[in-house]
Amino acid sequence: MMAGLSNVSCWLLFVVFVQLQEPTSALDNGRALTPPSGWTAWNVYVFHPTQPLIEASMRALAQKRGMKNQSLVNLGYVQANLDDAWQACGTGVNHSFHDADGNPLFNLHAFPNISAMTALAATLGIESGLYMNNCLCAENMFNDVEQIAKIVKRSSMAVARLGFSNLKLDSCGQFNNLTLWAIELNATGVAMTIENCHQGGMTPGANRVPGQHCSGTTSISDCPYSSYRTSDDIQPTWAHVINNVNSLVPFLGDESVGDPTPRSRPGGWAYGDALQTGTMGVLSPAGYTPRPDGWRPQPLAEDRSNFGMHCITSSPLILSFNLTNETLMDMVWPIIANEEALAINRQWAGTPGRLVTTVWSHDSHAHATNDGYVLRKGQIGKYDGWGHALPAAHGLTCPNDEDQKPGVTPTCNLLHVATTTIRDAQEWCTANSSCAAFSYKGGLANASSIATMYFKDATQLAFADSNFHAGGQVQSGWLTQIKSALAPPGLWHNAPCSGTICPPNSPPCHEACFSIAPCCSDQGPAGETLDFSDGVGQLWSKRLNGASIALLFVNLGKTDLTHSFTLEEVGLKLNNSNHWVAVRDVWKRSPDPPIKKGSYITFANVSGHDSRFLILTPQTTN
Repeated sequence: MMAGLSNVSCWLLFVVFVQLQEPTSALDNGRALTPPSGWTAWNVYVFHPTQPLIEASMRALAQKRGMKNQSLVNLGYVQANLDDAWQACGTGVNHSFHDADGNPLFNLHAFPNISAMTALAATLGIESGLYMNNCLCAENMFNDVEQIAKIVKRSSMAVARLGFSNLKLDSCGQFNNLTLWAIELNATGVAMTIENCHQGGMTPGANRVPGQHCSGTTSISDCPYSSYRTSDDIQPTWAHVINNVNSLVPFLGDESVGDPTPRSRPGGWAYGDALQTGTMGVLSPAGYTPRPDGWRPQPLAEDRSNFGMHCITSSPLILSFNLTNETLMDMVWPIIANEEALAINRQWAGTPGRLVTTVWSHDSHAHATNDGYVLRKGQIGKYDGWGHALPAAHGLTCPNDEDQKPGVTPTCNLLHVATTTIRDAQEWCTANSSCAAFSYKGGLANASSIATMYFKDATQLAFADSNFHAGGQVQSGWLTQIKSALAPPGLWHNAPCSGTICPPNSPPCHEACFSIAPCCSDQGPAGETLDFSDGVGQLWSKRLNGASIALLFVNLGKTDLTHSFTLEEVGLKLNNSNHWVAVRDVWKRSPDPPIKKGSYITFANVSGHDSRFLILTPQTTN
């Protein structure tokens, strides 16, 4: 989750502080060798969690149900993660929620005995998770580097001492040095998983912060976190679900078909935020979400497709619906308890999965059209460009603007340099010893644009992913307008543009590759209606152990869609002795008729927003 973000015109923030370099520290501790699975409290309780509510959810995770008398814990959903709002806001030093020694302070009215809560989880076979670098009453008030390091150290010690084994780190506060967190958590002796919730701002291969670069391409990920966000916060809408799963594409791949080495892998999994299965097509007992235009998908179609996309991309399976709602649980149980889908998610045969193709027409022939993935405008910070080059004569100076409070020296706001580019700012900061970091935002006031943060060292006094205080001023950060990237309802329906398709494995929103509809209005809050044209579908694949391959075909539009592919197109490799291909339907948990070598695999009459999930296995005989 992230705090609310505000609009400002082009601005730069320079922060002066002592440089602190930390070498990148891989978290490699034997955890997260398969994608983590469990539940998060955020989408259910938001800013109002309590210990009784979390404990009730833990008991629901461990409750046996279904024909096989299994619990979600038995099925591998072993995490129960408390998100924001556990803290005692404003009760600590400098009105923070940490005391002078750096210990986190809990809201004892909501969580009177946090150790008892984690002890209950342990008896149920559940791993407890906590959330830090919080967005509620975000901490950005510390200027002492030693105090910052002390808070990370003492917080890590508290996480271990209180019985937590998973830690989600958001980006609203100033404690964003993931390498430092990994070092301190490893020092506790408790093997932790770290969830990097920086909304795509810090990912493997993105060398944006000195001291925190990792490739994510080693056998076990060399990154200081177990999983990492590639997207903005999820919303329970079809457009948002498709958008977020497509943000994974640059981190996926299969080297056996010529893709670059994937950066989502054991020890460091990419994900587009929590599952929305249980929050989309189940808002009524009929199993669909009412829509203003009257159209409705088949019951649970969107929930099933969302789950399938997470499974075939090896994404963490983190549930986010109310586990204590028995009616809701009964409705989604056949989806989330599908052991064949779970097995696909957890297999590692050298690939986390990949997007094979996006098809953009009703053409049902085998030849796929327009490879690529789709993202809405403003999805992930594009940090090259904006505006025009600043004339050399203008220079870059640090005046005491009218925005600058008298006597405050650590910050400098260049609010009126509308033509400054990020390259200008980087060169200026690099050449000036007084500049340790800056943030940059392009675009007109009250218009959608994105800002980015650049650091000369790894201290990250003010990361600025959302509102923060610096020198007594409130600024907004580099993901400003991520949540304002969609048009108001109705404006996208007959947009005067068909969209830009990003080439596979290119950075999201890089250069001219912006969105589904880059020339359309991009104002209005996220989560509003965005429909894909009928005839648009996506084929995802994941190579499995042995010679099998899993395929997921998703219909992004509303009308039924049929599309066929050759076996070669989907990536199935057949040798001279393979004359048939066995087909298993994962959703139905039953076999389909086999396919003869040289034939097509056809996804027939897939209803709107629904999917077909198959496993293909080469065979010598029928």
